[in-house]
Amino acid sequence: MYTFVIIAWGAFVRFSGSGDGCGKHWPLCQGYILPGGPGSQMLATWIEFIHRAKSGLLGLLILGLGLASLKVFPKRHLARKAAASSVFFMITEALLGAWLVLAGLVNDNHSNLRVFAVGVHSINTLFLLGSLVLLFVWSHFKNPNFGWRNATDIPRSLTVGTVAGFLILAVTGALASLGQTMFPSESLTEGWTKDFHPESHWILRIRLFHPFLAVAVAGFFIALSIKLSGHFKSKVESLRKNFPLIVLATLVIGLTTLVSLSPTSLRLVHLVFADLLWSSLLCLIAFAYTKESA
Repeated sequence: MYTFVIIAWGAFVRFSGSGDGCGKHWPLCQGYILPGGPGSQMLATWIEFIHRAKSGLLGLLILGLGLASLKVFPKRHLARKAAASSVFFMITEALLGAWLVLAGLVNDNHSNLRVFAVGVHSINTLFLLGSLVLLFVWSHFKNPNFGWRNATDIPRSLTVGTVAGFLILAVTGALASLGQTMFPSESLTEGWTKDFHPESHWILRIRLFHPFLAVAVAGFFIALSIKLSGHFKSKVESLRKNFPLIVLATLVIGLTTLVSLSPTSLRLVHLVFADLLWSSLLCLIAFAYTKESA
């Protein structure tokens, strides 16, 4: 849950134009441990500094999970591997954040390198969140075995296609949001004109791909949810039954965000629901393909 907060606050840093609030300094802020020195931009500085402080705390919590997993779980237990992945992706998350700041890939930077960095950053964030979900699932087993053979009645192509589809969808969503941040529109007509204008930045001309892809991938979500019927008991089955509602809610919020010209509040809500959708998807898949070994 705390990771959700960090992800949302990181997005708020970008939406509010506070990415350079601490200047080109990392891990210091404006060259100081605490904000308030000469050159501080006040509000933007504090927004960026709070994100760094919160992220630092998350790093310590995930490191604690990694160390605890060594004590709690035996060697070769999958939960250990998930915890190690969490630590790894937390480190890469911090390095990517530092790269964005030190290279000036924030705020008014419209370069292709910034677009690439945001795409990579979004994928890394999903891998971090996914590692935490797998740690949660596999901690329910004494000796978990994860593999395709544990659920042969579920089409492998459907599972792989759903996960891959979501990752592509997430990247297009991050780029669409970045396009709105870099080139805001005052009306739907203005935004529509920018999307088809030949001289517009290419990120604007591809952002319409995101909502259409979302509808297509939603079909994969629902199909996989149906195929997973009968694989779970109690709370996991309850999650499976409610999964289509999460999909629908994410679509509705995304559409509302689009037609209302992407206000910051709705973009944050849409992001949180997208992360909830990703977490739920991985949770269901992990439980479906994991069995207790002898």
